[in-house]
Amino acid sequence: MTRAFAPGHITAFFAAVRRDDPLDTGSRGAGIVVDDGVTVDVHDAEETTVTLDGEGVDFEPVERVLEMLEVTAGVDIETDVPVGSGFGVSGAAALATSIAANEEFSLGHDDEQTIAAAHVADVLAGTGLGDVVPQSIGGIVTRVEPGAPEIGLFGSVEHDDPRIGYTVFGSLETADVLEDDEAMERVDKAGESALDGLLKDPSIQELVDLSWEFALEAGLTTERVEDGVGDIRSSGGKAGMAMLGETVYGTGDDGVISGFEDVTRVCDDGAKLL
Repeated sequence: MTRAFAPGHITAFFAAVRRDDPLDTGSRGAGIVVDDGVTVDVHDAEETTVTLDGEGVDFEPVERVLEMLEVTAGVDIETDVPVGSGFGVSGAAALATSIAANEEFSLGHDDEQTIAAAHVADVLAGTGLGDVVPQSIGGIVTRVEPGAPEIGLFGSVEHDDPRIGYTVFGSLETADVLEDDEAMERVDKAGESALDGLLKDPSIQELVDLSWEFALEAGLTTERVEDGVGDIRSSGGKAGMAMLGETVYGTGDDGVISGFEDVTRVCDDGAKLL
């Protein structure tokens, strides 16, 4: 058995870029890689099975990764955060599986190949467009050009306080949004505008502010998220909505951070074997 970990990734905003080759497909935008993530155990098996927090599940991005690597395996996933809450669990699970399977089966792939396999699997499954590469890098990542490691163009944003507070109200189906042409037209327009703003002022405070502007302009907010963001902002903090989930996240002083249900930290390291 081989174990690997991939951190979570809070997408602040994004604009989808779809091309014929899934290696070139992805999104422009930005997000925060966090310590709360996914741990995966991979072992050799006659047929592929996947469990999520102890329950047998169909988990397409993980199954696609194993198919691409041409192995069958048992995969046990443990996650610190709920699926569909805006932490890139699907991408993290695919990435950790790719890293662990490469080691377990002595496949000999380099880092770029294992990351690319996870990226393609997440894209083809319709569960994510831009989580995997940031999860392999760590930190606060800007995605200037989409795609796998050798293709995309990525940058970073400095931070002076690694604490990120968050409150999860519920889940959203990423595929439902990505397949809604009308919604994606709003998303892409708002995402491009937000990225332009962040590149002019690359700070975590600006990122979170732009994240909330993006959510409002894209029409993705819910009443619970709006109330949650309002509470944090009224206490002097910065708050936005994690994409794509019914989750409020943000930064601030001790009083602000205490207003969230959970606290994590910026993860400056990427996915790794354990």
